Amino acid sequence: MGDCPLDAPGARLGLVQSFLHHVVLPFVRGRYSAVGGRLSLPRPDDAPQAHAPGIDPDRLLIFGNGAAVGWGVRSHDLALPGQLARRLSALTGRGVDVDAVADPTLTIGTAAAALPTERLGEYDGIVIVLGVSDALRLTSERRWRRGLLALFDALAAGAHESAEILLVGIHRPSSIAALSVREGSILDKHAARLDAVTRELCDARERTHFVVPPELPEAAEKGASADHGRAREGFRLWAEGHAELLAPLLDRHVGEGRTARTARHRPQSDETRLAAIRALGLLDSPPEKRFDDITERARILLGTAGAAFSIVDEDRLYNKSFSGVGKVEVRSAGRCAP
Repeated sequence: MGDCPLDAPGARLGLVQSFLHHVVLPFVRGRYSAVGGRLSLPRPDDAPQAHAPGIDPDRLLIFGNGAAVGWGVRSHDLALPGQLARRLSALTGRGVDVDAVADPTLTIGTAAAALPTERLGEYDGIVIVLGVSDALRLTSERRWRRGLLALFDALAAGAHESAEILLVGIHRPSSIAALSVREGSILDKHAARLDAVTRELCDARERTHFVVPPELPEAAEKGASADHGRAREGFRLWAEGHAELLAPLLDRHVGEGRTARTARHRPQSDETRLAAIRALGLLDSPPEKRFDDITERARILLGTAGAAFSIVDEDRLYNKSFSGVGKVEVRSAGRCAP
């Protein structure tokens, strides 16, 4: 018999690559393509913000999926935003306000378009958590690089010049119990390759830092309460690492007077104010207990005949809530002043 072409190393490699491309990759991508939307773990259902009291607060944005979503807890105060606000405030002595923009279905291909570009310039620091979904989908390194570059372009166009940007590495898929992924599998190795690309791109940019994610703590026992405690401890570890990196950087910018505070304190244009009012959707909305509680408490504490939560648009003052003496709205013949 003559030489069989399958005996050649190149031919065998070609068969392996073909098998991976046509069988393994479609299977893995199909299995994990929507995992972010299918996880049954609890997640925060309150307003996506957190606050640590203090003077002259720093303002941060947490953006992405994975840990940014807050899997395992019901409040952002217990998730990464609250943990980071408290830890950073303890290190700087200033207050901290944290906003979260998170979507479990986010991928590197949709990240740049999902950035809140209209307010990026107000943040002193931005923490980006991406990659688990892409590791599970086996997104190619080329596509990952292209998506990261698009994300960096969007950040460069909108973020304040002094903003410190943290890109958090991908948690090993095998460390996430809900995924049932074997340690050292193709998914773990692929996540490491995507991280290598991220680190390379971060190293080439100022004020852009690659951060290795902490190892998730092992649960001492099983059950919902154990999972809740493990999630809180995980977020605490994340926040601790982020805060220790951010605190000296933000302190230096504050000392130099080069922070996003200037943008935040700039007088607001009437057009911006009115756009924000419309976006809130509170005008002509029905009464809500949360607002009524505020106005009733204000009236009692201040000893006034009435208190109101008022919104002013072009030609009227609309009281979303009032306690005691007051009207639902007051119209003006001219334009209302803000």
